[in-house]
Amino acid sequence: MRAIQHLRRAIAKHALRAVAPAAVARGHHLMRRSMTVSRHAHIAAFSSAAAPAQQFKIERSASLKEVQFKTSGATKVEVHVRPSLMEHIEVSVHGTASPDAFRVEEASASLLQIAEDDLTALAGAPVHVDLAVPMMLGLQLSLVSGDVHFHDKIEGDVRVSTGAGNIDVHKVRGMKLHLSTNDGTIRVHNLLEGDAISLSAKQIECKKIMAKFADVKITKSPVALDSSFGAMYVAQAVVNSVATGALRIGNIHGALDIKSQDATLIQVASVNGSLAIEDVGDNCDIDVHYDSLHHVTDGEHASNLSCGGQIQLSIEPSMEAQLELHAEEIATDGCKFAAFDLDQLEDDYAIATGTLAAQAAPASTSASSGKINLSGAKDSAMTTSFFSSSSDADDNEDAGESRGHEIPTIFAHACSGKISVTQLNWMEKIRRKHQTRSV
Repeated sequence: MRAIQHLRRAIAKHALRAVAPAAVARGHHLMRRSMTVSRHAHIAAFSSAAAPAQQFKIERSASLKEVQFKTSGATKVEVHVRPSLMEHIEVSVHGTASPDAFRVEEASASLLQIAEDDLTALAGAPVHVDLAVPMMLGLQLSLVSGDVHFHDKIEGDVRVSTGAGNIDVHKVRGMKLHLSTNDGTIRVHNLLEGDAISLSAKQIECKKIMAKFADVKITKSPVALDSSFGAMYVAQAVVNSVATGALRIGNIHGALDIKSQDATLIQVASVNGSLAIEDVGDNCDIDVHYDSLHHVTDGEHASNLSCGGQIQLSIEPSMEAQLELHAEEIATDGCKFAAFDLDQLEDDYAIATGTLAAQAAPASTSASSGKINLSGAKDSAMTTSFFSSSSDADDNEDAGESRGHEIPTIFAHACSGKISVTQLNWMEKIRRKHQTRSV
């Protein structure tokens, strides 16, 4: 009986210590106007799950537009962001001995700040912060050190910066998205969608990106790291890379400009739009497949490729294209040209120019066969409301009709290597690739 009474007194004492300071301490940090903060202490005497060291809710006012979360010390913090159907922000902190690890301040009616205050990690345990936010609320995270995880689907403008840590995203949608890590990897498992998207990391693995403008920076790492994008649906995307690994892009729908230094390989599995690649190193290879090219400004190339290694080009047989090739050696075996000229200027330098003739697709592989009109899908891919207004789409259509007779140009320069050109559809290219691997 005495043991039970002693246990009850200990639990009550613990609860008072957890709740009472929250009610009276730090009065100048409490919300003003319509904001209210409530703290909750959860005691699970007979549970193995540890209660949060700090937990609070912040009611969302009609004027609140953005929440900022910031760490300032050397303690590593792992942040998990989850969507909430409720109209309040909820914060739970684990792995610290302090009940006042973070303070809440109202910088303005539209801006709420959650900043590190008295954060000390328990021995051998990382600090975890669970942040639940309502939909369509701007979010800015600034970490000195730590990983950031976005779970499920987050909607709203997002800006994340971590000095050392990874950024892991399931699906984020907003007008402006910015993800940056000085020493880590950005992984997007599903989708990034926005008007303007910027990414910066030593390594990026992104399944899909949809944007009017995308700015991607891949920074240098002591070891070679490969980066990849499964699909890019953009009006314009720019990739600047100083990484020494490979860069692989599955599909590009739109205009893509890649500038790199000392990459080992740049591969684009499908181009529907325009493409520019320039690597200033000595050993970079380029491998590109073209499904369709959009004519750009008069006098400019629809695709411009330059590297120090080998260049492999495969072109959809039904596509017409002007070719201008510069390399030590040029191979066009099996290609059908309306006109072609090859000049071997020196033993190790050749120039080839010509016009690839469009070939009729077999009936079984017609672009309009089956349930989906692939040709029509390609033509309309960049005229959706995501990329342009209806008036813009009409202007693009009129412009396309006025220059329909113009043939896009592919310029390729392999400074110290060979250029190989084949006419293959994307299915045949995949088949040959798998055959080569199996052998």
